[in-house]
Amino acid sequence: MKSLILLLTLFISAVAVGSPDFIELQPNSFYYSVGEKAVLVSSVRSSPTNPNSEVFMRATLDGAPIKITKFAETEAASITPVFASEGTHVWTVNAYLQDRDFVRNLELNIIKSEEELTVLREKLETETNSDKIQLLNEAITFFETDISALESRIESHRVLVQQESLEFEVHALKLLSSGPTLEISTSSPTNTFNYGDPVTIYFKVIEGTNGPVKSNIAATVNYNQQNLEQVNENLYKVDVAYSDLFVGSLQIIANYYYKNRYSSDSLLEAYMNAGVRTAELEVLRDSAINASLKSYYQRELDDVLKIREAFFDIEGRLYVSSGLYELIGTINESPPVFRRISTGSNFSCGIFQSGVRCWGQNTFGQLGTSDNTARLSPATSPIQGLDTNVWSLTVGSEHACAIRNEDVMCWGKNTYGQLGTGDQDNSNYPLYGPLYGASKISAGERHTCGISDGKVYCWGANDVGQLGDGSTVALSTSAVEVDSLNDIVDISAGTNFTCALKKNGDVYCWGRNYSGQLGAGFYTDYENVPHPVYNLSDVKAISVGHEVGCALTNSGGVKCWGDNSSGQLGAYATGGNLPSPLDIQGAESNVTSIDVGTESVCAVINGALKCWGKATNGSLGNGFGNGLFTLPSGVSGITSNVGAFSQGNKFGCAIHNSVLKCWGVNYGGNLGNGTASGVHSLTPSTIANPPSFLKKDQ
Repeated sequence: MKSLILLLTLFISAVAVGSPDFIELQPNSFYYSVGEKAVLVSSVRSSPTNPNSEVFMRATLDGAPIKITKFAETEAASITPVFASEGTHVWTVNAYLQDRDFVRNLELNIIKSEEELTVLREKLETETNSDKIQLLNEAITFFETDISALESRIESHRVLVQQESLEFEVHALKLLSSGPTLEISTSSPTNTFNYGDPVTIYFKVIEGTNGPVKSNIAATVNYNQQNLEQVNENLYKVDVAYSDLFVGSLQIIANYYYKNRYSSDSLLEAYMNAGVRTAELEVLRDSAINASLKSYYQRELDDVLKIREAFFDIEGRLYVSSGLYELIGTINESPPVFRRISTGSNFSCGIFQSGVRCWGQNTFGQLGTSDNTARLSPATSPIQGLDTNVWSLTVGSEHACAIRNEDVMCWGKNTYGQLGTGDQDNSNYPLYGPLYGASKISAGERHTCGISDGKVYCWGANDVGQLGDGSTVALSTSAVEVDSLNDIVDISAGTNFTCALKKNGDVYCWGRNYSGQLGAGFYTDYENVPHPVYNLSDVKAISVGHEVGCALTNSGGVKCWGDNSSGQLGAYATGGNLPSPLDIQGAESNVTSIDVGTESVCAVINGALKCWGKATNGSLGNGFGNGLFTLPSGVSGITSNVGAFSQGNKFGCAIHNSVLKCWGVNYGGNLGNGTASGVHSLTPSTIANPPSFLKKDQ
């Protein structure tokens, strides 16, 4: 007894003088309605000075005791009954300090006595001998007295340090007629777009007479679920992916729900904390050897599970449906102009209207025209099966792929399985590729990679790790997932290597690395798993070519790495290859897009198209037929209104004022201007538009 008195004296003296404010009360909501319940949270905001001390809380609701349960190390909560009427309620919490070990030992003794009581009462129910009944009753009284004494010792041990009260109101439910409504609009005043145009949809909450609410909008575009971005308290938007669009009707449907109150920002965090506490208690319960200790932790666990269930229940309850909203728009066929361009080793392809046309060499069927005949200008008809609704196009060395609606289709050379068709046979017409639902695709020299649901998949050659899955197989004719990549938003495949851009602005590369083209800060023969590009972040776009990688940052600057034999790394480079990013002099700001070729890099800088690198037979389009240009040099005549552009194997093309123009080396039709092999162009020459297939069909 003396030791107990000494312990209590020391404990009280340690906390009674100058005790800080320990608790802070907060509701899970700022608005409660009749028919719902509340979780009221008490948070410990400062720790006891004694390391074995802890805060114990007891609560009342409107003066009547209400259970408060600890669901995390510093959080406890009470669950109210369902509110039956309007009015003001007061939740009061008393905070005590207690010695953790002292209380735990007494509580375990209480559990043991309760277990003994249970056994004795069960025996009493079946006992008929009067003497034994008397003994059992005496034993039951003893344990009941013991439990009461232990509980009294715990209560006398606790020291009250703070009392806080929280007052909150309960209101009648808002009527549906006075609730908010939803207004849908698009970035076009007439809700009419040409296929390939950017489509933005806005969802505006029109407040009802009862003020702001918490909104939940479930929206689809052409029956595809959309993830909305919240612009402000009452406005949401979504930039619709091309894969969700097609020529014809644009159908927007939104189910709008609202809560007639704000939910606390801390509710989800509290729910997660309760989950962590649940897992901790399960481990403690399962590892406990003492049966009484197991019972103690199970009781704690049962209470926390109730709190966690209440958190989840309250967050999901009382959404009121404001109805179904619909907007019908129109996606028209694109006008008869080129909208996309992609160049390869000796041929080019573009999206004209919304179908694919190709021109140049055709040895392996890379023009997709169902024959192997070369063409000096764009094919007069779109590629069969890719005549409309094509929104993405990529050209590799001697093969190409496109995305139509959600299907990937590839054609051309297939020696290494780069078409992803399960075999190694060339195809002079499009075949379905191995990826469905792709958001981006990129064809390299002998392999192809695409993004689906934020993950990267590659197929084709793998002799230097181009597939990025950690394997050493020579090739794969079907898609394999790149190792440990997710949240990918951009992809670019080059000569035997690939780079991918994560949503957070980081870049990862894999494949051949003897020129430092992975940007990882070191040289190796190859790497068959992704490596982060060294000291590079905040990137919004990437492009890779022949042993060179470049990134466009959100601040509008260009950084490049890898091979510098043709001056691709710009005027800041003082030597040969570089295994880490370097700023490009003259392209440190005001850059909006980039593309990397075999010996050059091009970018739109201050609205004008400029290139740097080796000017082989006019490959920079600046009027020169040779020489190195380490500073960005303007492509002749293309000083504004630059659309898509692409750098291939010593030649390039761009859409300028909706007109397609190409320049550089002519391998026999890749410039598309009707001239034969060897007739190079030092400056951009105009490519005549092919016939409009819609007009032809009419």
